[in-house]
Order: sequence, then C-alpha cells, then structure tokens
Amino acid sequence: MATRPVEVSVSSGKVVQRSAFAGLGRKLIPYGMLFPAVALLILLNLIASGFGVYLSFLDWNYFRPNQLFDWVGLRHYAALVTDPIFLTAVEHTVVWSAVVVPGGFLVGLYLALLLNEDVRGKWLFRTLILLPWAVPLVVAAVTWSFFFSPGNGPLNDALFKLGQYNLKYMNWLGSETFAFPIVMGVQIWRTAPFFAITLLAGLQSIPPDLYDAAEIDGADSVGRFRFITLPLLRPVAAVVLLQGLIWSFFNFTTVFVMTQGGPAHASELLTIYLWRQAFPLADVGSGSAVGTILVLFLSIVGTFWVIGVMRKETTG
Repeated sequence: MATRPVEVSVSSGKVVQRSAFAGLGRKLIPYGMLFPAVALLILLNLIASGFGVYLSFLDWNYFRPNQLFDWVGLRHYAALVTDPIFLTAVEHTVVWSAVVVPGGFLVGLYLALLLNEDVRGKWLFRTLILLPWAVPLVVAAVTWSFFFSPGNGPLNDALFKLGQYNLKYMNWLGSETFAFPIVMGVQIWRTAPFFAITLLAGLQSIPPDLYDAAEIDGADSVGRFRFITLPLLRPVAAVVLLQGLIWSFFNFTTVFVMTQGGPAHASELLTIYLWRQAFPLADVGSGSAVGTILVLFLSIVGTFWVIGVMRKETTG
C-alpha cells in the first residue's frame, strides 16, 4: 500500500513532463518549417552582398576580358569622392528622399483620414486611390512622360488652348529647372496610396471609444488628432516611413524611364549613377562601390531609426 502513492507521483510527473515537451514541440513546429526558407534567403543575401563588396575592390571591366579581377583596393571609393557627377547624384538623392518620403506620407495621411470617415461609397474611393499603386511602374512612368511631352502632350495642348501659345512645344522633362521636380511629383503620386492604405489600417485599429470620451471631455477635432490619433499611429508611421526611405534611396525605374537622369544630370540619382557606371561604362567595380555605399548608409540609418523608435516606445 505504501508504494502506490510513489508510483502515482512518478508516473504523473512523467505525464506532466511529457505534455510540457509536447506543447513546446507544437510551438516550435511553425518556426522549424520556416527556418529552411529563411536561412536560404539570408544565405543568398549574404553571398550576393559579400560578392558585391568584393567586386568594389576590383578593376573589372567586361569590355577588357584580359584584365578581369585586377585588385585595386579602395581606388574606386577614392575616385567617387572626387567625381562631381557622383556628388551631384548624392545631393539629388538626399533631396529626393527629403521631398518624396514626407510628401507621400502627408498625402497618404490626408487620404487615410478621409477614408476613415463614415462616408457613402468609400470602398469606391479606396479602389481609385489604389490605382496609382496598382499600375505597373513602367506603364505609369511612360504615361506621365507622354503627359509632359512637347507638342501633342496633354499638358501643353491644354496650355495652348488656354492662350499660352509659347508653351505649346515646351519640353518639360528636357528642362534642367522642371525635370527633377516633375519626377518627384510623379513619385509622390505613386507612393501616396501605399502610405494611405497602411495608415488607414492603423487608424481603424484605434478604439472609437477613445474619440467618444475625448469628445465628451470637450476636445475638438484638432485635439483628438493631436492627442489620440498621432500617438497611437506612431508605430505604424515609423515602419512605413522607414520603408519609404529605403524605397526612395533605391528608386530607379521612375527616373530612368522619364529622364534617365537628365538633362545634364539634373535628375541624376545614385541608382542612375550606379547603372551608368556598371552597364554603359562597364565599370563593374565602381558600380559595386556605389551599391556598397548605399547599402551601408541605409543599414546605419535603419539601425538608428529602429533603436530610436524602440526607445520612444519604452519611455512612452
């Protein structure tokens, strides 16, 4: 009789231990299924990034096959610092990001606030707002190029009918004054729907009771936006702004299709400069150096951005 409680205690302990391990195993199954794909993606990215950094130390021009893989060290990086076109591309890229990202965010926030209101037919408006994002980027860039084309372009034709006869053959994208602002405006039009839909999802996650309580306390619409909407929308805004910053630095298609960085490098971005070095000029080492600088800079900015956001979240 004295041994039965001991047997029951031991067996029950084994059952509890076995069930604990079984529960832990069930929790780890999804991670185990994701691990091979994630590990493969990380490995491929590391190989590609490492090879790109390695190429930046080589004098590799595929028009000279007998001089492949000549080690030149930091020569490409030193040459970039003294290249006025590269410095111009850096300046344009900074201006591009400083205008396109906040511009797209503010337009998207305005659209998200409108769509968050209880209005009739808002599903139709959501569909229309998504159209710029849904249209293929090349198609959108070609369409806007036609819109600003000289002669028979819709803009010049409309200006001509309004009496601006001297603007009939105005080449907007061929102007050093107007080309870059026009392309930035097109990119804001392109990215605003992404910000709008993402911010709309964040707005709809805010409990309506908070607005009702604030309204009872006498808060007006500006006060509700300032003290409820903005603080609760901050995590979503931080993520989409970082994503928009990364996209802006790596943007290539819009500028390439509309201006190819011209006229006279007036809309040259770092991505256009990279393409020009690596392909038309066949200087793969110099192009790889530009890509390495871009990735390194964005990695540093992204790291500090995430640290700053996490610090604000922990401190409230």
